[in-house]
Amino acid sequence: MNAQVRLIHVSTFPDWIVWVSYSDADEYRCWVRTPEGAALHDGERYASEEAALEAGRIFIYFSLEPEIAGEWLGRQSWSGGL
Repeated sequence: MNAQVRLIHVSTFPDWIVWVSYSDADEYRCWVRTPEGAALHDGERYASEEAALEAGRIFIYFSLEPEIAGEWLGRQSWSGGL
């Protein structure tokens, strides 16, 4: 039997989208859409929605140019989730 997967959280940052999915197998996963339109998954399974979301935020932070990352670190304005 296949586990059902649900979208449970979406956050945005200019040009980036992070979402968290949850499956009936009791696992949260992090997904990121890059400015180039690629949808990426880190292959990890997380114990909580918050941990999965933080993984996406960290991915974006380390993907930004250093000067942009410095600005971002100071304001981290993410839109709310579902």
